[in-house]
Amino acid sequence: MKPPPIAYSQRIRIEWLDAAAAGVLLGDPESTIRGVVGDLIGHELSVGSVAKKGNRQKATCIVMRTWVNVPKQVEPLRAQALALWPTFNSRDRLLFHWGMSMAAYPFFTAGHARRTPAPPSVADSSAARCTAYSGAVRGTGDGR
Repeated sequence: MKPPPIAYSQRIRIEWLDAAAAGVLLGDPESTIRGVVGDLIGHELSVGSVAKKGNRQKATCIVMRTWVNVPKQVEPLRAQALALWPTFNSRDRLLFHWGMSMAAYPFFTAGHARRTPAPPSVADSSAARCTAYSGAVRGTGDGR
């Protein structure tokens, strides 16, 4: 039987990732970046919802973990990506988002889908409450 594809628990738009990466590049504090990303997400997810923990929080958490609250061992990769950021156009920056997503959410080890809990260094981080799971891919997978 073929294993299910890997997917986030929410669709993530490239514009949200761009905003988070730009905030880190500019040196904005986490709270400012979270506010900007939250505002962008709030216009598209769960509009009119009053749920305290819903789609908006999950999407914000995924975006923040990808660029802002990265595990310590991922910080050098983020620094390298951000150093190159201005030299790439918005379409080509997708490469950085994929790389940071894979580093922040290490789905694979030794070529196999991870079916065990994240390593302690990742699980113990404050961003570990973000959810990514192995399940059916929702939508087209193009971030829309």
